[in-house]
Amino acid sequence: MNKVRKRYEINNYPLSPIPQEARSKWMGLSIIWAGFILTVSNFLTGTLISEGLTLSSSFGAIVLGNSLLFLVAMVMGFIAQETGLSATYLSRYAFGIRGSKIISLLFSLSFICWSAIGIGLAAKSLGHYTGWNVVFLSLVMTVLFGLTAVYGFPGMVRISSISVPIVVLISYFGIRQILAVGEIELSTLMLLKPTETMQYGRAVSIVVGSWIVGAVAAPDILRFALRKRDVLITMLLTFVLLNSLQTGIGAIMGLVVGSPDLPDILFHLGFGLFGSLLLIFLSWTTADNNLYASGLGIANFLDRGERIKTTTVSIVLAGVLAVGGMYNYLGQFLALVSLVFAPIGGVIIVDFYLHRAGLIQHALYYQGIRWRGIISVLAGILIGLYIESPMPFATAFLTAGLIYLLICVAKIYLSKSQKEISE
Repeated sequence: MNKVRKRYEINNYPLSPIPQEARSKWMGLSIIWAGFILTVSNFLTGTLISEGLTLSSSFGAIVLGNSLLFLVAMVMGFIAQETGLSATYLSRYAFGIRGSKIISLLFSLSFICWSAIGIGLAAKSLGHYTGWNVVFLSLVMTVLFGLTAVYGFPGMVRISSISVPIVVLISYFGIRQILAVGEIELSTLMLLKPTETMQYGRAVSIVVGSWIVGAVAAPDILRFALRKRDVLITMLLTFVLLNSLQTGIGAIMGLVVGSPDLPDILFHLGFGLFGSLLLIFLSWTTADNNLYASGLGIANFLDRGERIKTTTVSIVLAGVLAVGGMYNYLGQFLALVSLVFAPIGGVIIVDFYLHRAGLIQHALYYQGIRWRGIISVLAGILIGLYIESPMPFATAFLTAGLIYLLICVAKIYLSKSQKEISE
């Protein structure tokens, strides 16, 4: 697994297209994507939407949300397969070099928030079993997770590689406990009523928000794809199948226990201290990677190579958010993330396929901020936020892409008019 992961490192060919000899078919791509997809966050997403929807509605929202993620990731992957370029590099064309740094900073902020959620989850898991103060445990977890992110831990890479089997273990024993201990059949599960109500569109937005950052950043891995078919198969297997399956299991566990709180769910299903330790472990490995990535992103934004200092800033921010109860605002965070990152993907897709007609001239990008890209994203976010619609992220995605296209067309028309006048 480590050899496979090393092959697809973002630091390989960071500023140049991936050569054909370094490309891979869907099998290798699917293995590395499975490692990204199968995380504890999918359980959290499933338990969250099960609080307000029946199981059949939850399944529908999960499949629809992941299908939309699949479409975004697939199109972004097609662009990456054609150009061999990463998401950060592609964003230079739509947003300019300095503008792409702003996009990179947004990615870093999302990683910090996810780290805070992971810290909160770990603290709540241990606190649920021991009765210790969650705020104190959040501070302890922040220091512990932060140390491995700043200084590294030789065994962390190897430990991270077994996170997928642990997710599978929780899924298997969770369903087994529901069926064996609770003696609940599938027909009975379908009749269970949620404790609260949730709009269907909000549930879909939560599912999309859980992985929209990954979908927009899909070129980082999918640029290694040999053919478009490999992109298609990889995204089908990971987003539509694996992601839906794990999130669905989270929804089942949440609905049966009647709680959206994952530590509480595992406790009631009989996992005990072992379940708490599993959640701490999964949160640790995920937060470690997120804090490291956010530190790199901030360093890139500031044009400084002092990764340890920028990672420390990320750790402090994540700790503050964790102590402030970021974990309790997971639903709001996911809805916001879907609203912010969907229009970024929309602008990049329109820029490549409609504005540039699928042609990229390497190194010919704007050095400053390309304001039409930034303005389009901001407009998409605002319209998605204030115009009522069933799925605000979809409104933001389409609006940003359309506005960007109109600005590009208007600029081309004005340039032609000025040229004709000068002649």
